[in-house]
Amino acid sequence: MAVLREFWRRLRGVLRRGPADPDLEREVRFHLELAEEELRGQGHSRAEAARLARVRLGGVPQTLEALRDQHGLPWLDDLWSDARVAARTLLRSPGFSLTALLTLVVGMSATTLTLTAVNAVLLKPLPVRAPDRVVGITTVGELGVLRQEPVGFGDYADLAREVAAFESVVAHRRMGSVVGTGPDRRIAIGEQVSPDYFTTLGVSFPLGRPFDEGDPPGAVVVLGHAAWRRHFGADPRIVGRELAMGDRRRTVVGIAPEGFTGLFRGVAPEFWQPLDYAGGEAPDDRGQLEWWVHARLRNDATPEQARAQVAVLADTLSRRYPHSNADRSFALTPLSEASIHPVVSRALARFGAAGVLAVALLLLLVCAVNVAHLVLARAVDGQREVAIRLAVGANRWRIIRPLLAEGILLTGAAAATALLVTGWAGPMLGEIRLPGVPAAVDLHLVPDWRVFGLTLIVVLGSTVVSSLGPALRVSSGLSLVETLKTDSRTSAAGGATTWRMMLIAGQAATAVLLLVVGGLALRSLLGVTRVDPGFETRGVAVASVAPALAGKEQDEAYRYLSQAATAVRELPGVEAAGWMQPVPLSLSVRLTRLRLPGHDGAASHELPLVDVGIAGPGAFSALRVPVIEGRDFDASDRSGAVEVALVNDAFVRRFWPDRRQAAGRHIGVGFPETRTVEVVGVVGDFKNRTLGDVTRPMVFTSILQDPLGWQAAALLVRRSPVGPPPMVHTVDVMRAIDPAVPVFDVQPLTARIGGVLLLPRYAATVFGGTGVLALGLVVLALYGTVSLSVRLRLRELSVRMALGSSRTAIVRLVVRQALVPVVLGVVFGLVAALGATRVLAALLYGVSPHDPATLVAAALTLLATTTAAGAWPAWRATRTHLMRALQSG
Repeated sequence: MAVLREFWRRLRGVLRRGPADPDLEREVRFHLELAEEELRGQGHSRAEAARLARVRLGGVPQTLEALRDQHGLPWLDDLWSDARVAARTLLRSPGFSLTALLTLVVGMSATTLTLTAVNAVLLKPLPVRAPDRVVGITTVGELGVLRQEPVGFGDYADLAREVAAFESVVAHRRMGSVVGTGPDRRIAIGEQVSPDYFTTLGVSFPLGRPFDEGDPPGAVVVLGHAAWRRHFGADPRIVGRELAMGDRRRTVVGIAPEGFTGLFRGVAPEFWQPLDYAGGEAPDDRGQLEWWVHARLRNDATPEQARAQVAVLADTLSRRYPHSNADRSFALTPLSEASIHPVVSRALARFGAAGVLAVALLLLLVCAVNVAHLVLARAVDGQREVAIRLAVGANRWRIIRPLLAEGILLTGAAAATALLVTGWAGPMLGEIRLPGVPAAVDLHLVPDWRVFGLTLIVVLGSTVVSSLGPALRVSSGLSLVETLKTDSRTSAAGGATTWRMMLIAGQAATAVLLLVVGGLALRSLLGVTRVDPGFETRGVAVASVAPALAGKEQDEAYRYLSQAATAVRELPGVEAAGWMQPVPLSLSVRLTRLRLPGHDGAASHELPLVDVGIAGPGAFSALRVPVIEGRDFDASDRSGAVEVALVNDAFVRRFWPDRRQAAGRHIGVGFPETRTVEVVGVVGDFKNRTLGDVTRPMVFTSILQDPLGWQAAALLVRRSPVGPPPMVHTVDVMRAIDPAVPVFDVQPLTARIGGVLLLPRYAATVFGGTGVLALGLVVLALYGTVSLSVRLRLRELSVRMALGSSRTAIVRLVVRQALVPVVLGVVFGLVAALGATRVLAALLYGVSPHDPATLVAAALTLLATTTAAGAWPAWRATRTHLMRALQSG
């Protein structure tokens, strides 16, 4: 017993110093065996002797715990001690630590980026004062196209004047302007707003000030923060300087705060300019619905009171202005619900965000399970140390704590790294350039406290998956004497391998689900790209102009458009050239009310809506769209002549099903008032909105006659197959005709219409990339599991080879056993995919969410790659280790 007391004294000193001494294992084994032999000599059975020996060695930790309780905060000391021990342990295993850290960083970076995007679109309130007191006001049911419809300016004025529940009401609309002079001129997208816009919203300015009542009409501008940083180098001296905008010079009076992109999360305005009431920019128009209206409620008013007063006003206006406001009503929406861009419903945004977030969390789950594989493999080699701790009386929580501390350190470091990655990559990913739009979508993807809070939850979940589960498995079911007497790896082989196989089954199921989703997105993208748009894009270039933004009057603009098209057609290598607006498939859609014979008594809002475009001579030839009846536009279709139009074949099929001659008929187009035009020809059908959309009825008016034709247009130029590229001199020719007219967005037609593929490409990239990454993680996990299994079964496999089994048979045996959890995971993954992909039906084109080819391809891909991953370590072991293991035994 004196020897045992001396051992206790030395053990007490070792425990006070920290982790186990290198000689401790040998001493524990010696004294444990000594105590067991003494007890068995007293007549105790083997099991009883082992239990009593452990009891003898269990008094020391209890004594130490009693001493540590005297410090006052033992749990804090324990926490700090566990953290230090975990840090030292991780630093002593750099290979394991770096692999686990990088694996978690991949999953957490995807998750934090997704959380930041969801926060920016759905959760984070707009940077205005008391956003819960701001409501959006929209017209109900006039256009029948947008989720939220704008308001006529006259209605806005009445809302601001006659609704007592509103403290103030603001109006705003998108607009373009030419910024700069000379070769530095560019087209910028901004907003025209009522002068009290910023003061009503309570937007605080980092530099300068908002608009003021004393500002000269049409002389001031506020710059957006992103535009200030991008185009002016974040120079604070820009405040107070003059900026050339169109035909005026405006003084920059302020810089909007970072992250403020107006009241919709869409295209970020580069500037805001006040509405010039004195300059005639505020028409008393109730038919042109083009103003977005928001109001701040009075402190003593409720949203219900405001809705009631607005409903009374709508009824009054319908009687006061029956021609424009008959049956018109207005809807009030809280700013939190109205902050999504009008063309995107909030439900669709939530659905898309939930889908991407689910994919990111699934990827994180796969990464966390992969780390759990590493922890289990490492724990197999550490079973002896766990047995020693249990032998000296440590309870299960004391065993779990160090492993859990390691997991918290790993996941915490991974989360911090992921947040750094998000802070670096978020601003770049949040700024999206749309083809043909001279502005960027700026979502301001910067993490805030919401993202940090959600990341903390993710860290806790990842810790549970990657560390707590393996820790519980390692700390249970140990035979102390057998573990200390035998090879620790062999003693734990059965349990650990079983757990690793269960984890692989879960990973395989998740990977199959992600592969199916990615495969469907990829097939949908391929299906969209193979759609015939009805016109030829190859060999066509586009150059846009905006005469109205350069201050041109209508007649001057028409003259410029005619001269520019004629001059470009005369360039060598040009086969055809003509003006068109909007360009098909450019994410720009114009609509018009259609009045046919028999509709004379109908109100304008009761007339059908059809797509409308503006075109000039040569435009359809440039696109190689055939004129199947009548004639194309020509030089005589100009201002002052009989107004003419072309319709497509889908228009004829819908409105003139008798298929009688269309040329010579008359239709009324326009909104709110219609004007009569003569149909002179019918052109072939082509896709106008999206590649997946049905062919819609369309009307084309002459660009030299349309009231909007002089504002902006795109010149379509087709080059000859054997001629030189026509765009080399096209821009010079267009600028030489009138240098004041800006020429912008000069690019191939394939690039201009690339926006229609933006969402399918993003979906294929995100979902497909996630599926491939998950597949790689499953392959690595299976490879590690098979390698460990072969190492633990060296003697068994060696005996099989000695008895005549071939290397191929050994490999087949190992692979067959390894693929059992994979096959099980594939089955569960396919079942999950059949249910989960049903919600993707609305986002897919040309492929069923239950497409058998995609399901089979995902399953076969996973099975093939995991088979190779399992076969390689088994084959390598049969050639180098098995016979050596048999000889050394």
